[in-house]
Amino acid sequence: MLDSFEQLENGTPGDKILEIKSIYKNGKTTVMPVRDPMSGWYKGVPRLSEDDKRKLKFWAEPDAKFILKEGVTLDLNNEEHKVIWGWLKYQPALAMSYDECQMTPGAEFYIHQRHKEAIKNVDRKRLKFKAIQYVTQDNPVNYPLRAKLFGVNMDGEDPIVIEDFLLDRAESEPARIVKLYEDKFVSLRMLLLEALEKHKIVIDPSGAYRYGNIFLGMSEDSAIDWMNSPENRTTVNLIEGELHPEYLLEEAVPDEIDLASESLLKEAAEKAATATKAPTSRATAKKAGARTTKKK
Repeated sequence: MLDSFEQLENGTPGDKILEIKSIYKNGKTTVMPVRDPMSGWYKGVPRLSEDDKRKLKFWAEPDAKFILKEGVTLDLNNEEHKVIWGWLKYQPALAMSYDECQMTPGAEFYIHQRHKEAIKNVDRKRLKFKAIQYVTQDNPVNYPLRAKLFGVNMDGEDPIVIEDFLLDRAESEPARIVKLYEDKFVSLRMLLLEALEKHKIVIDPSGAYRYGNIFLGMSEDSAIDWMNSPENRTTVNLIEGELHPEYLLEEAVPDEIDLASESLLKEAAEKAATATKAPTSRATAKKAGARTTKKK
């Protein structure tokens, strides 16, 4: 918490305007400097001689008092307020932010910085606007895919219904929507999702993602990383061949493939009645990744 206070003290003039707020409607309490049990003195109160005090316009005393209540403002550009803040910031009843106040036992007041809060609000609104733009400028044919990546199967729904669902998410979870649209592995992620739905890839009791006896990873992201590796392209093609044999290219199978994939290749070849050597996630790209045109 004190690191945050130091950043605040060294910030811009706008950052140094502090408004104290109470989590209770009529919260009010009088506080004094906090005694440090290690030093036996008071935190934020310099030890000054009478000669030292004569050289200063403002200084803090161990018996200084301050009333914490809703709406009180401190301007750290003001020397007197800066002296008060020097010891006030150590009060256990005062937190750096609303969120910190909620999590700190005994804290009833928190610092509200208008400038900082305005920046946060603008950033939040911009992110929400960006998320909404992604949805409204997307091709509606992609909507079922986007919903599915949110864990909701809306196949067969009216596109306007799915768009409404995605726009709700853009309002409530804009960062997640933006990440979904900017994910460079969206076609692989969709392939993995479909393979899981059709039980071609399974998650075993330990949480491991597996294709047959082949270990892909212990999480969705690690499985995507495995699928994206060039050395695993043959196996990814096998997975796609099982899901979409109609998209397999009629090309020769490379002579050198890993032993773990060889038996699976034969099985996929029998099912698809063709050999394989397709670009990574060709079918999924056809279903989703290539459809990025805007609405007309």
